[in-house]
Amino acid sequence: MQSNPLKTYKCIPFLSMAYILILFASAIIGNKLITTPITMLGAFSAGSITGPLWFVLSNIVAEVYDKRLSIHLFVAAMIAELIFICICIVMIHLPSPSWWNHQDAYNYVIDHLLKLYFYQLLAITIAWHVNLKLLTRWHFILKGRYFFLRSIGASAIGEIIFSIISVSLNAYGFVPINQLPKTVIWSCVFKMIFLILFSYPACLIVAILKKIEKIEPMNYDSNPFKTDKNKNMEFETNAS
Repeated sequence: MQSNPLKTYKCIPFLSMAYILILFASAIIGNKLITTPITMLGAFSAGSITGPLWFVLSNIVAEVYDKRLSIHLFVAAMIAELIFICICIVMIHLPSPSWWNHQDAYNYVIDHLLKLYFYQLLAITIAWHVNLKLLTRWHFILKGRYFFLRSIGASAIGEIIFSIISVSLNAYGFVPINQLPKTVIWSCVFKMIFLILFSYPACLIVAILKKIEKIEPMNYDSNPFKTDKNKNMEFETNAS
């Protein structure tokens, strides 16, 4: 039986926990609005801080380990989040004592999570796929260099897509219509700021993880993005 090489990695359990933790935190605080430094410019979602951190962590996993591991982690996190939300919704609607007066607070925070999850699932699946595809493709083109710039560029495009879809849908009903465009725009602006702030520490983490996990440099002689048909054509051309 072939052994699974992922079992030898030391940091996967912690990274997986951090990955899911940040995702859950983003869901819980997604509708929390924070006032911008200039009040007249509106507000932005608290998820604008945790969202970039999640994208950067996704990039770290894909850069250090493997695109396939990043995909598996994403699917597992989405399933785990749905289970978490369903458990929370069931628990808060169980009967409480008549003298307990905090039910409305739980309803406000938890009841919207299932709707938010499906909005998020649509937005994050598209945004995360674009982010991962760009990051890994640029990784090959640039031969593994410039992770700092690749992470910022790929995540920025992914975050803009995510914000336009998810923030617009989530904020609708919570935010006055005239404030909705400002909320989306400022969420994008602050996500870009936090992406830049998080990206340099991410470079250090990538270097540390590669050293801890003893990961060998990637071979860039063959293009992993070519289809099997293109590879066969290239082989036949070289053979002739």
